[in-house]
Amino acid sequence: MAMASPIKAGWLFFDLDGTLADSLPGLQASIVDALRSGGRQLRVENLRPYIGPGVRTILKNLESDLTEAELDGMERCFRASYDNEGVRNTVLFDGVKQTLEALKARGVELFVVTNKPKLATANLMEQHGLAELFREILSRNSREPVYASKGEMLGDLVARHQVDVTRAMMVGDTAEDYEAAKEAGMPFAFAEYGYGQLAGNADCFRIPTFGNLPGVCVWLPGAKARIFGESECPG
Repeated sequence: MAMASPIKAGWLFFDLDGTLADSLPGLQASIVDALRSGGRQLRVENLRPYIGPGVRTILKNLESDLTEAELDGMERCFRASYDNEGVRNTVLFDGVKQTLEALKARGVELFVVTNKPKLATANLMEQHGLAELFREILSRNSREPVYASKGEMLGDLVARHQVDVTRAMMVGDTAEDYEAAKEAGMPFAFAEYGYGQLAGNADCFRIPTFGNLPGVCVWLPGAKARIFGESECPG
């Protein structure tokens, strides 16, 4: 079920893989390396539906009989591959950087909430020149002990930055992102171009491209509200 009218937003929270970045090529190559290190091979033609959770969960979903020791070894192999070569094969979805720059210029506070570890996240952000656009970038392992879920990560950001959730939105491409937004009490925009799926009756906005995002919000960086139209968003 799509939401009927735009929300008034001063804070935006973004998932990374499948929302801002198309990381599938790099992830797939590194997952193949990880499986091979344990004497396995990638047995699915389309890895896209598996992307979203942490790599350990991805590997377990691909090979359900893996032991914890095997997963440990494969995860180490994956990290060595992806944190260096894999992340270099990641590209941004069309219009992402231009849209983020335009939003930041209008005073909207931007955040990232991702399952991707902080080293790979930092490398990706540096590669594409995105880091300075965000107020904070949060990964599961941004603290010790690690965050248990995206819901916990989002709640922490809301509390520390004194976010008014009635003027905030989470943007993501998975049911996990949707549940995190619900837990935080804020609206959700589902990136239909991403990796995940969401039930058709979910109460959310649906954006077929990243460039459609401005059309579902009335930006309120200050007292003056205005519609930020797609014509002002290159790409």
